[in-house]
Amino acid sequence: MLGLRQRLQPEADARTPLARQQAEPVSPLSEPLSFLELRVLAVGALVRLRMPRTGRITSPLATAERLARLERLQALWMSGCRQVVDEGLFHDIAHRHPGVAQSVRARVNSRP
Repeated sequence: MLGLRQRLQPEADARTPLARQQAEPVSPLSEPLSFLELRVLAVGALVRLRMPRTGRITSPLATAERLARLERLQALWMSGCRQVVDEGLFHDIAHRHPGVAQSVRARVNSRP
């Protein structure tokens, strides 16, 4: 006989967002913020991207995908496209580090 928790919790395989979220817990303490991630937050604030809502709408990016997107952005920034930002990556980083995202937004908005 299945327990109540097992009956209420759907089976998660590797393709579902639930499985990805359980496999990679999102916590500000799990990974330190890199300089590139900080720059994504700053550029997103400069181009006035909206901050993500408190409830997660999309599943968190996998580490490999997040690193690949950061590398692509870095290549674009090095080639002269300074205002380019990946919105999905911005929202993922802002969800992972909400306090830092708010601080960066406040700092950018306080500039003359």
